[in-house]
Amino acid sequence: MPSNTSIRSNSNAIKARAPASAPKRPTSAEYVKKYTEYLATGHQIRHALQRLYDLNCSIQVFEECLTEKVILQKYTGQSEYQYPVTLLMNKFDDLRKREIRVANEKWSKNGELSAAMFTNKMVMEQRMKDLEKMDQKTANNLFVAALGDSCFIPKKKVDYSKFKITKRSKSSTSTSPSSSSSETSSPIA
Repeated sequence: MPSNTSIRSNSNAIKARAPASAPKRPTSAEYVKKYTEYLATGHQIRHALQRLYDLNCSIQVFEECLTEKVILQKYTGQSEYQYPVTLLMNKFDDLRKREIRVANEKWSKNGELSAAMFTNKMVMEQRMKDLEKMDQKTANNLFVAALGDSCFIPKKKVDYSKFKITKRSKSSTSTSPSSSSSETSSPIA
């Protein structure tokens, strides 16, 4: 029997229809926005902090909703929320590190970073923090490794046959090195 046909009864006509579709589930970005609003208004703070911690999404979503800024402004100094705030801040740091690691893997695989990674403020800040933590010797080694052998000029052997070589005479009477060098002139300086 087709779905558009109706079943006739004595009193009323009942039309058969397809079952209603399930309502759309909100995206993680919508959840982040919702719970960030909860934090901004002070509504269900513990619940909002827990839900934000449980969400699996990229750091860009949290940055677009200014979640970290709201948490730092309102809840950093409050001892009542210190533990969930610390967990959430650690999660943000881990997400940033994961994104940088993925970008580095793409870079090592393809040999180039996308332009978005160079303009990404977060990536550049993390690189600057890493460079500040590094000591000078490690930074120099990384620089040399990045340039490879292309920065070194091969040394040429000096042809001494072009020069006249004379032995210096040892004089025990002269004490200053300048007087001994003035006595014999050497073409090699």
